[in-house]
Amino acid sequence: MKKWKQAMLAALFCTCTTLTGLAADTAKPAPSEAAAQPQATETATETATDKIAEKASVPTDPLAGHTGKIIDKYYLTKGSTYKDVTTLLQTIDSQRTGLDAKTRPYYFRVDKDLTDKYFRRVRAYDDKTTEQVGEYLVAKDKSSVWRMDTSHEGLIYGSAEKMMKKSRIIIYPRYLALGSKGLVALQTPGNVPYDLTAKSLNESVAQIGEDNTIIPVKTGQVDILADVTVGDIKETASRRISVVTQADLERMAYNAYLTQLYMDTYWNWGGPFYHDWGWHRPPPPHHGHRPPPRR
Repeated sequence: MKKWKQAMLAALFCTCTTLTGLAADTAKPAPSEAAAQPQATETATETATDKIAEKASVPTDPLAGHTGKIIDKYYLTKGSTYKDVTTLLQTIDSQRTGLDAKTRPYYFRVDKDLTDKYFRRVRAYDDKTTEQVGEYLVAKDKSSVWRMDTSHEGLIYGSAEKMMKKSRIIIYPRYLALGSKGLVALQTPGNVPYDLTAKSLNESVAQIGEDNTIIPVKTGQVDILADVTVGDIKETASRRISVVTQADLERMAYNAYLTQLYMDTYWNWGGPFYHDWGWHRPPPPHHGHRPPPRR
């Protein structure tokens, strides 16, 4: 009888232990669920971080809350130039400027100084948050307006024809040493956006690499062609460059130095006329003194 009771108790203990283990296993998440929980947490953290970074990258008005002389020191707030520039921006289609006073009230900051002596830089800020909602370059002759927001760069009004007269296509240098790199670029007022395609007319001497760099291959001469598009204007320029060795380049630089040194010495001593005859250069006239009257 005792043995039967002991067997029953042992069986009951095993059953309870098994049920407890099953309950614990049931409470544990499945492997896929356990892996998904940290991943979901990481995704949520990354999304929140991206939003914070995006908000931090939006510039705000550096002089928000300031008035008076500090504003007048850097920005135009009134006058004919201010009126002409802001009126022009407000008359351009809002789809191009991104400005809509009804849905998002804004105010302007018009730079007092010209950018590269040609453009008037203008920024628009949200009236409530002071966050920047647009950046523009307005030509001083009002012939063109450029939007300079990173994701919306381009010509939004007028023509780039007059601006191109103040721009320059650069194919540099004229003498390119083996092992170095040259450059093809466009220099424009305000660094307005442009498209440029460079070509080498003799790739056995030099080739065009990434970012329109010139990569020398062997010594010789080669013509480099540059096709540029700026706003509504397209232009082409070319230049012949020479690929030389580093020793040749150093020799040319040294010869140029000697030539300049000779010319400086030559003119400082008065040139051939005074030198050949042993004369000295006459002293400069004394301005402000009249010669004595003749008797």
